[in-house]
Amino acid sequence: LHLESDGVHTFPWLHSKAFNARVILGWLADALAKSQNDLLAQWPHESDHGFNDRKQLFSAGIATVTSFAEWQNVTERFPRYLSAEQATDLKKLGIQCCHFFFLSAQIAAGQNQLRWLILPK
Repeated sequence: LHLESDGVHTFPWLHSKAFNARVILGWLADALAKSQNDLLAQWPHESDHGFNDRKQLFSAGIATVTSFAEWQNVTERFPRYLSAEQATDLKKLGIQCCHFFFLSAQIAAGQNQLRWLILPK
């Protein structure tokens, strides 16, 4: 995981091979979900509004990482040639992942937080 700047904004990005990404994202999703309360408690003097904003963004981010980790896990597990049911399941997971990614980006943009940049391979 890296932080990169384009001179105006700073954004996180992850670069890895398929197997490593599947393992790392699965671990990251689990670790974030387990430590959400600790992450939220890091700013004890903030307003209720600020807390709710962070909680909303963290929850959307955790959902994004979790759904992407699940998509990668299923992609690795399925055979090369998919049955109709497997293709439908994979499509549903991909759409769900894109939905959470889009939701996270909308929330972050609305709060003027870090933006996520998608870099094509």
